[in-house]
Amino acid sequence: MKFRIITACTALAGFLTGAHFMAPRKTNPPVVREHTVEANTALSPAAESVLRRACMNCHSNETKWPVYSYLPPFSWMVTRDVQKARKVMNFSEWSTQAGRRPGLAASFLAASCSDMKVRRMPTAPYLLLHPEAKLSKADVDGFCTWTREEISRLKLRKNKPEFRASR
Repeated sequence: MKFRIITACTALAGFLTGAHFMAPRKTNPPVVREHTVEANTALSPAAESVLRRACMNCHSNETKWPVYSYLPPFSWMVTRDVQKARKVMNFSEWSTQAGRRPGLAASFLAASCSDMKVRRMPTAPYLLLHPEAKLSKADVDGFCTWTREEISRLKLRKNKPEFRASR
């Protein structure tokens, strides 16, 4: 019986060690300040607080990788979720992704507000491990006020003759 326990523990340790090396790489690509949402929008303090606390850990190149993100199978899930989130919207690469065109930026901002209002974002699993990311009604209202203001600003920019000519 003791031999079986030792064999099982050794096999489990071997599996976890091998699994650790097969896990996707956790990376934080360099942040180019000129490409960030902060550098390309009139970000309000309320919206910046919400982005920093509830969004940018997954939707930016500034992910803070917690200890559990290095342990299989959690490492696989966390890394996959961050990769997917960055692909959808990356606030560190705003001017080269969602913010590269005013219409596209406005759509992403409206969707972000909507996702927060219906509690789709931040996701429930993320909130279990990051209670500081829970958004109050005031947080959501402040963020959505900023998105409406920024969308209006983007519409003005889109309609400027010099912008249309530069496309």
